[in-house]
Amino acid sequence: MEMRLARREDIPALSLLWQECFGDGRAYIDFFYRERFDSICVPILTDDAGKTVAMVHMLPCTLDNGESDTYGKTGHGTNAYYLYAVGASRAWRGKGAMRTLLTTIVNECERKSVALALSPVNERLISYYESYGFRMTGGYYHGFFDRSELEGTADLTWQACDATEYFSLRAAAMAGLAAPHMLFPIEGVTYALRENAYFGGCALCSSAGDGALVQQEGAHLVVRELFLRGEDFSALRAGLGALLDRFDAKSCEVRTNLAFSPKLQRVNALMTSVPMDFHGQSFAYANLLLD
Repeated sequence: MEMRLARREDIPALSLLWQECFGDGRAYIDFFYRERFDSICVPILTDDAGKTVAMVHMLPCTLDNGESDTYGKTGHGTNAYYLYAVGASRAWRGKGAMRTLLTTIVNECERKSVALALSPVNERLISYYESYGFRMTGGYYHGFFDRSELEGTADLTWQACDATEYFSLRAAAMAGLAAPHMLFPIEGVTYALRENAYFGGCALCSSAGDGALVQQEGAHLVVRELFLRGEDFSALRAGLGALLDRFDAKSCEVRTNLAFSPKLQRVNALMTSVPMDFHGQSFAYANLLLD
């Protein structure tokens, strides 16, 4: 068996393994590799015949303990990779293929002082990744609201924005909250916006410096990410209310960066290989838009 980094000529084999492991359609898989392959690294394990039997997609990111003033300029962030689409062929499960691949990745990144992060999709995987030294350190806040609970304001409006603007506002909002968080570089944010658009959504920025990734389902909004510069429920009411007004919607589901309301429940969704703690705050925000 051989472990190496995937090359472009490996994409057809990676796509087949992705379908086997996760069941996604070929169109989306093709979209992912077309948009992201050149900006990520994909360690793979091949059998003696050269067939890809296990894969890990490593997306560059930064784990920040919350002390940064501006993204990438304070030295408090830790270089990291977010592990995504981690899978092994059915024929090789239980035979150590994935353990070989992950152990090598974890050891090499530890040697280079590079952190790792991931989102386990079920309870079983939490204990599995704990065996590699990962710990649950963050996630996001999630809730549902009806229009009657929110209050839009003429002083706050939402407009479409591009990846550069979204990236800048998001980084500023995270730094301004002085709380641990995870950040993607501009290439990752650009992909997140394109993926959201691929599924029919749009990216918006508000006149207050807030940001949102939104998908509309009839009279209901799915706000896949909402980050706000304010830190209280009035900011949430105004931001969501203005969003519902813009789309003439009656309700919404939202993922956001702070517990603005008791209706927002904390969702543990981020495991990291390093602690994420800042002045007693140990829950890192990491809405990765990679679900």
